[in-house]
Amino acid sequence: ELPSPRLAVLRKLRWPLSHDAERSSTDNGQEAAVSSRAGELIDEVLALWFPGPRSFTGEDTVELHTHGSRAVVSRTLEALGCIPGLRMAEAGEFTRQAFQNGRMELTQVEGLADLINADTDEQRR
Repeated sequence: ELPSPRLAVLRKLRWPLSHDAERSSTDNGQEAAVSSRAGELIDEVLALWFPGPRSFTGEDTVELHTHGSRAVVSRTLEALGCIPGLRMAEAGEFTRQAFQNGRMELTQVEGLADLINADTDEQRR
């Protein structure tokens, strides 16, 4: 079972996420259901909690892991988009936050950019 502060993060996302006490949880994870505004189940997801300052960005972060079909991802993003204050991250936003919070040095940021933009195995190395 998630500690109260971690579960509170999921409860803040009341809709579309709903907590079901019978669902399993791990140290940092909680199963949750993503539903449409009409109550239709879209997917059962795993919500992973990464508390700052030890997360990648140095800030509190929640990741939702869905089944990867285009339909599921599209409908999940649509449902999450209805939550006030919630938005998609911009490209490079987490890396920028990690750099600004002292979690990464400039050379690490540049190395990550090179890795992301690698077209060949040679560039990847």
